[in-house]
Amino acid sequence: MVILITGATHTGKTLLAKKLAEKYKVPCASMDHLKMGLIRSGVCPLSPEDDDKLTGYLWPVVREMIKTVVENRQDLIIEGCYVPGWWQRDFSEKYLRHIRFICLAMTDRYIDSHFEKIKAHAMDIEARLDDSHITPEYLKEENGRYMDRFDGSGLVAIDESYKSAVEKLFHFKFLRSLPPAGEVFRKDRIAEKYAPFWEWLGKQPGRYVILPYKKIAYIAGFAGESGEDIKEICKTEARRHGWEPYIFTKYKDEIRFTRLHKGDVYFVHGEGGSPDDGKGYAPLFPGWTTILEMYKQGSPKEAAESMGPSAAEPEKYVPVILIAESFGAYYAMHSGMEGFADMAFFISPVLDMEKYIADRLRQNGLTEEYLKECGGLELEDGEVLWWDHLQYAREHPIKWSVPTEIVCGSEDSYTSAETYAAFAEKHNARLHVLKGAGHRFSAKKEREFVNRVITEGLEAFERQTK
Repeated sequence: MVILITGATHTGKTLLAKKLAEKYKVPCASMDHLKMGLIRSGVCPLSPEDDDKLTGYLWPVVREMIKTVVENRQDLIIEGCYVPGWWQRDFSEKYLRHIRFICLAMTDRYIDSHFEKIKAHAMDIEARLDDSHITPEYLKEENGRYMDRFDGSGLVAIDESYKSAVEKLFHFKFLRSLPPAGEVFRKDRIAEKYAPFWEWLGKQPGRYVILPYKKIAYIAGFAGESGEDIKEICKTEARRHGWEPYIFTKYKDEIRFTRLHKGDVYFVHGEGGSPDDGKGYAPLFPGWTTILEMYKQGSPKEAAESMGPSAAEPEKYVPVILIAESFGAYYAMHSGMEGFADMAFFISPVLDMEKYIADRLRQNGLTEEYLKECGGLELEDGEVLWWDHLQYAREHPIKWSVPTEIVCGSEDSYTSAETYAAFAEKHNARLHVLKGAGHRFSAKKEREFVNRVITEGLEAFERQTK
């Protein structure tokens, strides 16, 4: 996925990109660095002051960078101000669905009340050569241009505080769940623009629109203000956004929308893996949306806190299935997924972190006291054991009630047969053991076994929830 961040000067584009890159370990590219490299090398004949001309010079380069990243199935954050208002037209649908666009812009109210703070933080990330031209009036004009240029296309308005405006962007699920580039709308503008429509709708007895899954702003933004053509407009726009409308004959004025896909599949990779590891599961879930979860690796606490549903997310209206591999299963069970998933498939899961660390210490002739003294120990095979991970495991016992199918090998060196059996009995899970298989299911026979368990489990789940 490509995250494209733009915005007016002093809005914190570089800071946001840096923090997202650090949290999710995703590479970050700066358009300013690209600009200076081209100018100082003599390749670009312009100067840093030629902002209007530089967009036409730099954007084609950035555009082709984005296409390359998408084609290579990689992740990249790109930030900078050199993005034209019509940028979506340079990409076909196959590229746009992998791009998430963010435009930061400050409101006049925010500039008036925070101007001194804006100036004070101007050099938090980069050393600016000359900032004397920055005045409240200049910032208002610049931010106004960006609001007009990108209104309805990923605009994040900084109004009360910078933190409150951008904090939701640090939930990777939120970034993944954003509609493709060009389909994000500002709720405040929509609410204001279509107030007459909502007022009219509220006065019509028996006439209302039901939107079951977070789509109120999108449909309302197209529903029309007079109300006379609500049915046809809603039908057309609902289908365009992936919904199928139908009208009940009993209630002739009621329009319901049903989401076309069956549900969401969350994939959580193991330690050292990547979201791309889950792409092979997508064909097993026809009609479902696969979400490849990215989380912060390094500790159980950080991993659990950076994945799973945000506490701010509204109630879900579609089934959710979790697929987790190895350590990813342990992290997922501590992430809040327990109250979010309807079913889970665990592939070679690590189910008892405390026992795993104790076993690894014993296998390497080390003691728990020595681990506590050192804080962390690197084993001969390169794995690092941490004292705080052991403490976390002891202080956070697993609570898991989601119906779960566990696929494991009889020779798994990470989790013992006894641990698997105890977990299955305590948490009402079903075990599927492949004789002779180890921890990693990579051979063709092993993958076929995993796929068969998932296919049969999904069929049973869909029969029960039909």
